[in-house]
Amino acid sequence: MDTDILKKRISFAGKLTKFFYNYFNSKLDLKKLQETYKADKGRITRLDLTDINVSIHFRLKNGKFEILKNVNKPDNIILAPSDMYFSLFEKEHDAIIQEMMTRWRFGEISFFGETAMADFKLFIKAIKDLKDSLPKIKQEAVLQSA
Repeated sequence: MDTDILKKRISFAGKLTKFFYNYFNSKLDLKKLQETYKADKGRITRLDLTDINVSIHFRLKNGKFEILKNVNKPDNIILAPSDMYFSLFEKEHDAIIQEMMTRWRFGEISFFGETAMADFKLFIKAIKDLKDSLPKIKQEAVLQSA
């Protein structure tokens, strides 16, 4: 991969992760998602973006999305190419799940850990809820600026 493209992808991965962090915690009812999907153990998941050598550690705990650093032993590990991570906002929820399962069958995505696949599906569900709330967020911003 070209060095400039690699730098851009790494930078974009960081920006997208910060965006998820800010909006998940401010605009979504993560506690409800945790209760609905029984994701209340605070398990740590490491998402490795294999083609750009970036790892993101995260967990849902007490209704908050947390990004962690210096984690030695995550509970779950997901290995995926960066384009899968970037496409989370481009595609509809069902299409993302279908693509994830197809890529898993063909070995492009790997899941390690008891709840890795379920936690990734929950992460995708949170993104769907965020996308669904974006028009409302935009409308609130317009009303506040008027």
